[in-house]
Amino acid sequence: MDLLSTITAVVLDGLLTGILILVIARILVKSRYEDMKYESYECADRSVGSNRPRHDFHFYAYAFMFLVFDVGAIFFVIWAAALDLFEFFVPLALFTVLLLLGLLYSVAHIGGRENGA
Repeated sequence: MDLLSTITAVVLDGLLTGILILVIARILVKSRYEDMKYESYECADRSVGSNRPRHDFHFYAYAFMFLVFDVGAIFFVIWAAALDLFEFFVPLALFTVLLLLGLLYSVAHIGGRENGA
C-alpha cells in the first residue's frame, strides 16, 4: 500500500466515523425544546435586556499583541540557541525595538479607548 492510499484511507475513516457518530446521536437523542434552555442564567434571576454580550475591540487587540510577542519570543529562542548571539545582536536589537514600539503604540491607543477617549 503506497502513502497516498494510506492517507486517503485514514481521512475517509475519520470522515465516516464522524458522520456515523452524528447520525447515531441524531437517532438516539430526543430533541427537546424548552424556553428556559435558551435564556441566560444569572444568579437564579431572569435576565433583563438583551442576552447578547457586548465585546469590545480592545480584547482582540490584546490577543493579537499576545500572538505577536509569542512569535517574537520564539524567534529569540531560535536565535539564541542556533546562532552566536553577539554576531546577530543588531538584527535582534532591531527586532526588539520594533516590537517594543508596537507595544507602546498599541497600549497607548487601546488604553485611551478603555478610558472613554
